[in-house]
Amino acid sequence: MAMFMFAFQLPTIRLMALATVSLSLMLAVEDAPRAAPPATPQHDVVENYHGRQVPDPYRWLDQVGL
Repeated sequence: MAMFMFAFQLPTIRLMALATVSLSLMLAVEDAPRAAPPATPQHDVVENYHGRQVPDPYRWLDQVGL
């Protein structure tokens, strides 16, 4: 009976150690300074669809010609 309990506890101990190491790494990475996102260009593009003015602030994301 004691051998069965030891065999059952060994994977549990390894899993707990892995969880502890993983959690400590996640917390360490969370504290690291992060780079600021790149600046977003601002363009005032307005399309005319059938007489209706439609702003298109994300036109710069379209890569025409690719």
